[in-house]
Amino acid sequence: MKKDYILGVLFFSGLWGLSEAALGGVLYSAKVPHSSIILTLAAFGILAVSRAYLPQIGTATLIGLCAMLFKFFNSPFFACHFAGIAIAGISFDLFLSLINIKNKAIAGFVAAFFNYAAFAIFMTFIVRYHYWTGSLDKFNNHIVEGIFAAAGCAIVVPVMLKVGQMIKVKLETPFSLKFRLAEGCVSLATAGLWVFSLVVFSHTLIAGK
Repeated sequence: MKKDYILGVLFFSGLWGLSEAALGGVLYSAKVPHSSIILTLAAFGILAVSRAYLPQIGTATLIGLCAMLFKFFNSPFFACHFAGIAIAGISFDLFLSLINIKNKAIAGFVAAFFNYAAFAIFMTFIVRYHYWTGSLDKFNNHIVEGIFAAAGCAIVVPVMLKVGQMIKVKLETPFSLKFRLAEGCVSLATAGLWVFSLVVFSHTLIAGK
């Protein structure tokens, strides 16, 4: 596996993980209604940009798994949040890489709605988490929320796909580990994201003893 591929995965997963840990932490602490919609738009936007550099099938899922690790280092463990990240990566991969729907607005809509529906089914009928199984209200509300997230992703995904291509025209190989300014800044940013997460994780472990 090429070094630039690994660095690219770490960079985009770090951004996604940071949005989950930092932005998600703020939204959930403030009890902002429908916070998951904002986080989904951020995640799908990051994944859309990543496709300009990492179009390989399965990469969005890999980025999601690494983002889960980043979030684990920086946030309290909530299994449902980790499952949501994994399913989001798989959903993006399924409809924008594997099936590769030609109309990217439709692809963004379907991927986001599938993400919400799959998560609701997983939590309610497979994991049977008590928060979801008391009644179908949580399931139904999540599906409705998924419609709004999907509508947002129908705009965000094609726009960010174009943004990714525009960035690539200006910065063709930012993950090549060369000693030029642009590549060096991306490498430092990637290392900084993960070093920061490890420092936070270490501090949490020490504080917990």
